[in-house]
Amino acid sequence: MPLKPVALGTSPGGNAEMAITAKVLQLGVPVVTAFQVCRLVAPIYQCLYGTRNQAN
Repeated sequence: MPLKPVALGTSPGGNAEMAITAKVLQLGVPVVTAFQVCRLVAPIYQCLYGTRNQAN
């Protein structure tokens, strides 16, 4: 996977701003958008279904 789209996809900022930046820099917009969505969904998923301490 190319490093530039991955770096842009994991950088802080909104999805729209990162997609526009990727388009201007001629990088993979779908890759950047996918990383931005994962960055948004991961904490929500962890809060809902995260590991629970099951100490006996």
